Amino acid sequence: AVPFLGARASEIPRSWVPASANLVAAENYLQEHRQHIDAVRRALRFSRFRFPLQITNGLSTQLPHLSELKKEVRIFRLESLMSLQRGDVDGAIGALEDAARAGGALAAEPFTISQLVRVSCYAQVLDDAERLLSRQPLADLQLKRLAGLLEQLQTTGALRMAFVAERAMDFSVYDLPAETFVRSSAEAGDDSYDLTPRKVRIGMGVLGATGLKDADRRLILETMGKAISLVDHGDPESIEELEALFRRAGATARRFPPRVFSSMLLPALQKIGTRFACLEGRRRAAMVAIAAERYRAAHDGRLPDHPDELAPQFLDAIPQDPLDGKPIRFRTLDKGFVAYSVGADRVDDGGKERPKRGSRQDFDQTFVVER
Repeated sequence: AVPFLGARASEIPRSWVPASANLVAAENYLQEHRQHIDAVRRALRFSRFRFPLQITNGLSTQLPHLSELKKEVRIFRLESLMSLQRGDVDGAIGALEDAARAGGALAAEPFTISQLVRVSCYAQVLDDAERLLSRQPLADLQLKRLAGLLEQLQTTGALRMAFVAERAMDFSVYDLPAETFVRSSAEAGDDSYDLTPRKVRIGMGVLGATGLKDADRRLILETMGKAISLVDHGDPESIEELEALFRRAGATARRFPPRVFSSMLLPALQKIGTRFACLEGRRRAAMVAIAAERYRAAHDGRLPDHPDELAPQFLDAIPQDPLDGKPIRFRTLDKGFVAYSVGADRVDDGGKERPKRGSRQDFDQTFVVER
C-alpha cells in the first residue's frame, strides 16, 4: 500500500492520485522511519562519499550499498509525493533534491553497475519532476530551483571512469581463485559444467598453454581502449559506434577458437553508452519543459508554438539531443505538452512515451507535462 515501495512501484502513473489507504500507509511509514530518514538526510549534506568496498577483489567485489541507496531514493520520492499532496511544493522539491543527492553519492564510485544505479536513481527523480509539474503551476523561483536540481543530474565523465575501471575489473578475472569461480557458478545456478576448483585450474592452464588466454586479454584490452576513446568524443556518432564496437567484439569472441571471458564480459557493455545518453536526453528535455513553464507563466497561460521561442529569455539555447545532435523536440498536446529526445532507436516517434510494460522500442525519451 505504500507508494514507490511496493512491488508495482514502477507502474505508478504520472497522473495517479493516491487513495486514502495509500496516504495513511505512507504517513505511517514515514513516521516510523523518521529517525532513519533524518540521519540519511544529514549524511547527504557531506560532499564526498566512500563505502566500505574491497575494490581489489575486482569482479567479485560485493556492493551491498547499492540496494540500500535505491531504497533511500524511493523513500525520498515518497516524501515528495506526500508534500505534494499537502500542497507543499517547496517540500516536494526538497525531497527530490535529497533523492538526487542519494544517487549522487555514487558519483565517484568506479564500478559500471554503480553508475548504472546512479542513472536509475536520476531517472526516478525526473519521473517525479514530471508529476510535480503536471499537478500544479509553480512559481518562478520554484521553477528555477527545479532547474538547479536538473543540473545535479548530469553524469559528465561517469562513463569514461566506469570503462577505465571495467578494463581493470575484466583483467582481474584471470587472477580469481578457482574457488571463487566455483562459488560464482553455484550462486548463478549454473550446474552445466559441474565445476570444481581442480577443473577450473586445469582449464586456466589449458588457456594459458594454447595462447587463448593472451588472445582473450588482448581483445578486452583493445576493445576497452577504443571504447574509452569513443566516450571522450561525446557525440551521437560515437555513441552509435560504441554499440557497434561491443557488438563486433562479442562476435569476434565467439568465433573459433573462442575467447571465453571476452564473450561473457564485453557484450554486456553494448548498450551502456546509449543508456547514459538517454538519461541526458531526457534531462535536457526537462530543461526545455521548465523553460516552457516559465514562458507559459509570462504569457498568460499560453504555451510556445515552437521551442525557439524559449531562447534566449528562458534558455540560453535549445539543448541538443545527445542521440542525434538535433535540438530537443517540443510538441503541444491536447492537455499540456511534451519535450523529448529521440531515444535509443534514433527515430523521432513524435514524443511517444515509453510503455510501462513490454519490449517495444518505438518510443522517445520524453518529459511530459499534463496540464
